Amino acid sequence: MLIASKSSSVSTSELSIILNLLETQIPSFCFKFRIPQNSKMAMSGGTDKTTFYISVLLCVIAGSFQYGYNISSVNGPAENIKDNLYGEFQGGKGVYQLDEEGALSADPVATCPNISSVADCKACAEEIACKSQFVNEEDRQLSDTREDQYSYAVALFTVGGIVGSFSVKPVVSQFGRKKGQLVNMIISLGASVLFVGAKHYNSHICLVVARILIGLFSGLATGICPMYIIEMSPKEDRGWIGVLNQLLITIGILVAQIIALSSWMRQNWGIYMALTAVPAILWIALIGLSYESPRYLYLERNDAEEASRVLRKVRGTEDVEEELDEMKAEHEKSLSEENMSIGTLFTAKDVRWQLISIAAMMICQQMSGINAVFFYTNKIFESAGFTNETSTKISVLIGALNVAMTFVSMSLMEKAGRRSLMVYGYGIMVVFCVLLAVALKSLHVGTWVSYVSILCVMGYIVGFAIGPGPVPWIWATEFFKQSARAAGASMGCVICWVCTFIVGKFFPIAEAKLGPYVFIFFALVSLFAFLYCLKITPETKGKSFEEIQEYFAKLNGVEISDEEMKLADNREE
Repeated sequence: MLIASKSSSVSTSELSIILNLLETQIPSFCFKFRIPQNSKMAMSGGTDKTTFYISVLLCVIAGSFQYGYNISSVNGPAENIKDNLYGEFQGGKGVYQLDEEGALSADPVATCPNISSVADCKACAEEIACKSQFVNEEDRQLSDTREDQYSYAVALFTVGGIVGSFSVKPVVSQFGRKKGQLVNMIISLGASVLFVGAKHYNSHICLVVARILIGLFSGLATGICPMYIIEMSPKEDRGWIGVLNQLLITIGILVAQIIALSSWMRQNWGIYMALTAVPAILWIALIGLSYESPRYLYLERNDAEEASRVLRKVRGTEDVEEELDEMKAEHEKSLSEENMSIGTLFTAKDVRWQLISIAAMMICQQMSGINAVFFYTNKIFESAGFTNETSTKISVLIGALNVAMTFVSMSLMEKAGRRSLMVYGYGIMVVFCVLLAVALKSLHVGTWVSYVSILCVMGYIVGFAIGPGPVPWIWATEFFKQSARAAGASMGCVICWVCTFIVGKFFPIAEAKLGPYVFIFFALVSLFAFLYCLKITPETKGKSFEEIQEYFAKLNGVEISDEEMKLADNREE
């Protein structure tokens, strides 16, 4: 999304030319690594998918990993950032007035800000008492200001994410999936420079703009990455390839948590937050190894020849006629359809249940409490009686468990299927949300209950990671036909980011009002998702995009053409 004055405006066609130049000129030495077009791997008729794997891995490392890293990167150095940018206050000991009942007053005596003991003020020893770790009125105001300014900067990440989500459709439609990633890498580099500037110049403005930009990057990444890797994948691999998106997000979160354990990194938080540029630089350096989505080339750019060439390259075989025939049939159908805008998506009858299903799954993914658990694990464990240091270490272990279980999801995706993993995952989450609420409400029973709360959080993470975490991002691409895919993916991202904002903003308020019972609400959301997946959503494992559309056509009450029925019959034979 570009905003420029009339005198310096850049049209999308001119920007496309610039991106073409960047793609072919960054930098010349990178082309040493380009795989020759006539290489044995691409043209021998074998099944070497190295080119395909490289394209997919570059996408998720540069996009999904960065997104995960930036979800977690603000937590570790939070106090260092506040001290550098918003002023440092000193806690200590102060003199408090005694009231008639002998209780301490709310505020320290203003004329005695640094009294270390009652003995230092013998003249009024019977009238005053000392209480350690006070914050006087001036410092209390500074503390509130620090929290407000820092929370503002942190929240802008979500605002940028919402804007980025709305931008997915125009970016991928105008520039394609590959050049859309290039646009996003440039945004990431700009944010990284500003992170360093925020620390070096103690600039709140730099931090605010950096957080907006990295949010914009993340919003685009959550739409482009799943769409690209699913479109690039053969139908028999779409499941486990789709999980790569969620896997790299969880790895990014874990890496940020581990790096934040270093006090040097927390003190040099500008460098720590700017490390997000490393995968962006890697993607740009290896841009010659990445290829455009064949489906985009064929169905949206109407370039059958280039789509065929790229498909043979990424499949590592000449035998791609069946896949090309499917694209051809879908292309012929799409000739009578224009690419849907987000507005059209809400009125088109033939994508009604696809949109309802993706909206329901994205809302449930966030409202089932996953971000509340990740954002506030330290607070949950502290309320269970653990120290802050111990809570931080447990949080890292929880992050590692999330990564491990996403690997499990990857191995099960093409065996158990998407729908089954969603049903089992939400079922597990219902059980452990209820148990966690009971455990946190029963801490007075004994110290052993604190450890039960840890097991409940771990069980909850297991349920989320095997299905509700990765599957909605796969479905956001699989459920929609080509003309609606970009708008559908964009809308799914917007819903996800808005729900993330709501949970981050209101969970502390709900937790303060409801206490542990807030997890009963999360259990009810998970139960709704469990029933919805059981009754409504289809199993998409091993099915072509056309077969998935046939299922939703019946659900939407839309007639299926004779040509589509014939294609379905041929596939069944």
